Amino acid sequence: IPDAYRCPADPGLVPEETSYLAVVGDHTVINAAESTKRTGSGPFVLKDRPEETLVIIESKRSGVNWLEPVDIPVAALRAELNSNNAGAPGSAHSHGVNTLMADGTVIRLPEYTTTADLRGMSTIDGGDEYIEVLDEILYAD
Repeated sequence: IPDAYRCPADPGLVPEETSYLAVVGDHTVINAAESTKRTGSGPFVLKDRPEETLVIIESKRSGVNWLEPVDIPVAALRAELNSNNAGAPGSAHSHGVNTLMADGTVIRLPEYTTTADLRGMSTIDGGDEYIEVLDEILYAD
């Protein structure tokens, strides 16, 4: 398994298990429905700000082999960050869970991130909904 697919801070990982899961479902970066694509077979239209659009989320003890096509559906995202539930978003790092955003940046979401914020960040066309946790992380003075 390439090192890029494993969190070096997660001592609980078994060999071949990934630490990172793509967020999938209609209106997500990974597999947006045809209705959100440009004409023909072109790429989707990202209407939300890329720095506010979640693509990959860390999941300690994911139980997912890095070669399996298993990801996390938007509907399964819950405010259980760093709980002990297998497959729930979580991190071996203190102070939050690492996420990859559509602009290529990695941010660490705090444990108090709400379900509404997680799901709102996962869409490519949610509009200008207010995502409180990002306001605190990205736009604080």
